[in-house]
Parts: sequence; C-alpha cells; structure tokens
Amino acid sequence: MKLRERVGLNIQNLRNSRGLSQEQLALAADMDRSYVSEIELAKFSASLDVLERIALALKCQRQSKSEPKGSAKCCHFGVGIISLQMSASIRAAALVI
Repeated sequence: MKLRERVGLNIQNLRNSRGLSQEQLALAADMDRSYVSEIELAKFSASLDVLERIALALKCQRQSKSEPKGSAKCCHFGVGIISLQMSASIRAAALVI
C-alpha cells in the first residue's frame, strides 16, 4: 500500500472515529469537501500545510494544559506521524517517517 493510501485511510478512520462527515471536516479545515474525499481516496497527495489543517480540524493538539509546551497528541496519518506542537502563536507540523 502506498503512503498516500495509508494517509487517506487513516484520515478517514480518524474522521469517522470523531463522528465527523467529510463536509464537517472540510469546513473545519477550510477546504472543499471534494478535496477531503480525494485525499481519503488517495486520488491526491496532501501537502504538509493541508495535513496540518486537517490535523487541527481533527483536534490533534496538546493533550492537556498540565503537559509541557512542545508535547503533542499525535495523529497517525500513515507510516509516519503528524504531530502538532503549540508554542506561543506558532503551529508547526512535522512529518516523521
């Protein structure tokens, strides 16, 4: 299975586990529903910027206020991990393969 297929399936699984429709995820990530569908179906590869918006929409953020800055809850989008770190007003996404 190609990485983009894994990414698409894992985004779909995360979306479903949170009870979101493609339309709801698309609105939260500020993108078109058809683009979300095409990513989930592995018709398109998503950029890191798009993956960051999807991860934010799926609420992949620091788990609690008691955790130190820089710790993150991870969304497993494929063989690698997209992790979001909240530091001041900077949001950074890193793909670790």
